[in-house]
Amino acid sequence: MSVHTLPRRISTVNLLFVAVMLLSYPVAALLPQAWGMENAVIENVQVLMLLYGCSAALFVWRHHAGLPLAALGLAVAPVWFVLAARELSWGAVLLQADAVEAGQPLQEPW
Repeated sequence: MSVHTLPRRISTVNLLFVAVMLLSYPVAALLPQAWGMENAVIENVQVLMLLYGCSAALFVWRHHAGLPLAALGLAVAPVWFVLAARELSWGAVLLQADAVEAGQPLQEPW
């Protein structure tokens, strides 16, 4: 029985995502406040990052077929997808005509 390991190299895309995550807090003070509103730029970037996680899990599943790592990739891909769908409020953001407009504050719930 042979032991398979992942390559020790880190892709450029992974390095880019790590750099963005590390720089996000100091850069937040420089961004316009409207970017942080409901359905604005930051929320859409969050969805893209969650979908990247889903695609990375599917990539692991396809390229490590037959290994336990492939089963892990297949198991976590739906979790990433559900997280992205939840961030979009299960499509309500895309389908409702009376949804909150991008850059607008949320209304008080009471």
